[in-house]
Amino acid sequence: MSCAEVLRLLREREAACSPAPNLHVADTEPSLPAALNSRPLQRAVVHEATSGSLRQAAWAIERATGQNIGTRQLMEICARAAADIGAFCTAARRADAVHIDAAELLVLTCDAPGVNMIPSGLRDATRATAEAHAAAGPPQAFRRLPVKGALRCLGLRMSLNDVSPRQLEGAMSARRLLPNEESLGLIRLVRKLAADELAPRVDADEANEAFPRDVFRLLGRVGLLGLPYSEAYGGSSLSYEVYLQVVEEIASVWVSVGVGVSVHVLSCFGLATMGTEEQKQEWLPAMLGGELLGAYCLSEPHAGSDPAAMQTRARLDGDHYVLNGAKAWTTHGGHADYYKVMARTSEDRTGISCFMIPADTEGLTADVPERKMGLTGSTTATMVLRDVRVPVERRIGAEGDGLRIALASLDSGRLGIAAVAVGLAQGALDHAIAYARDRETFGSRIIDHQGVAFLLADMEAAVFSARAATLHAARLKDAGLPFSREASVAKLVATDNAMRVTTDAVQVLGGVGYTREFPVERYMREAKVTQIFEGTNQIQRMVIGRSLAKSNNGDLTLAP
Repeated sequence: MSCAEVLRLLREREAACSPAPNLHVADTEPSLPAALNSRPLQRAVVHEATSGSLRQAAWAIERATGQNIGTRQLMEICARAAADIGAFCTAARRADAVHIDAAELLVLTCDAPGVNMIPSGLRDATRATAEAHAAAGPPQAFRRLPVKGALRCLGLRMSLNDVSPRQLEGAMSARRLLPNEESLGLIRLVRKLAADELAPRVDADEANEAFPRDVFRLLGRVGLLGLPYSEAYGGSSLSYEVYLQVVEEIASVWVSVGVGVSVHVLSCFGLATMGTEEQKQEWLPAMLGGELLGAYCLSEPHAGSDPAAMQTRARLDGDHYVLNGAKAWTTHGGHADYYKVMARTSEDRTGISCFMIPADTEGLTADVPERKMGLTGSTTATMVLRDVRVPVERRIGAEGDGLRIALASLDSGRLGIAAVAVGLAQGALDHAIAYARDRETFGSRIIDHQGVAFLLADMEAAVFSARAATLHAARLKDAGLPFSREASVAKLVATDNAMRVTTDAVQVLGGVGYTREFPVERYMREAKVTQIFEGTNQIQRMVIGRSLAKSNNGDLTLAP
């Protein structure tokens, strides 16, 4: 679209709207500096405008180029990056061209040529929301969009603008083959976020056993807590194959946060798959956007690997259920905003139902957190229910659907923990490699000694095979094919390998590996629990063995 066409559209919008300060459209086509046509500079405009105003963006350009530019010219530059000029002009004028917030700025740039990182459904939903708000009157900063796309996509652009792909791809030694530009950009964003926001504080928070609630809010704001769920409710509709690689990247830096992401996604599963449309509309946007952090309550003191033996009961009393019991090993216990609770509603062994319970419900309390060997930044506690009254509308699915929801969610949850284990092992391997390249003995780097090189090679093979098993199971899930056996294989292989790799990483570092000056001893302590939660590895072997006894499942299927 030429500058003349942009100006024509701007003049049409100006005639239909009241004039905005410092935004008069000239009658003649201006001569813009050639440098301002570049995509990197347009991204810089987006970066500055999201953090302040169009005027601040103009000042940033002046500092960068030495050329003065007004807000009118700035609008034209931005408009050149957008396919829908009319939507941009409407939103910009409603914001008085002084402060353009995230939702409106997405309208500005979401169709930018060469930036194919935004799903069309998300783009259209966000634009429709922005235009609806604009038509209704002056914006209220659009802080609560039904979809979190504006912040997510703008965060992606800002991060890509701040750091080069070369720097980002050097953050860990894993090689990735991603399906599209959107996924590539997402992984780059996660690597930068992990390096800038997680790495500087992980050691202190783990040492102080501090729960990083603010980190989960940040992950929610950039859209990382709802990746595999529908865009219609605030997710991203991304494949599990990509989502698991995001979890892996996070866990390679901070395992407690990686586990937390997996648990939160698990806590959304029942509602997303079995909830009514009214329930989804009411709760999912805040859950997927990180405003509400979830917890999953299945295990009990005497019902861990055998969930059908649970004793927590839900008794129907009019239009409420009354729940009594205790739920053990609850990740985020005492910090979550809601709890997905499984409780017995009949005496049948499978007579279990699923409930969504807000954290402030009377009678729901958290015991003192467990004192754990590792994952000290991830709070684990027993949740106690004493005459907790839950409206019937907060039951997910029909009575008796709870165990089916729980087991189905565990298949997906096992892939999440497998990804955590792969990331954990990768982080330990990266530290071991870096140390082995730097440390010298007998006049050579220790990585050049065959004994250490072979140990590192075995570690690399273990991480590689675990990742391959995990992503294979994810691709089956994405294709809508049975993946329960493969999920158990992935969880078994990834977590057993993580235990071995982290132990060997301590060995590579020698005496210093046993100290807290390096994170590998923490990785080793954290790896152990991955062999236990989401079903012990003995249970995984049982699931795999039973599957093998039934059939070969050696199907040949075309990938979608």
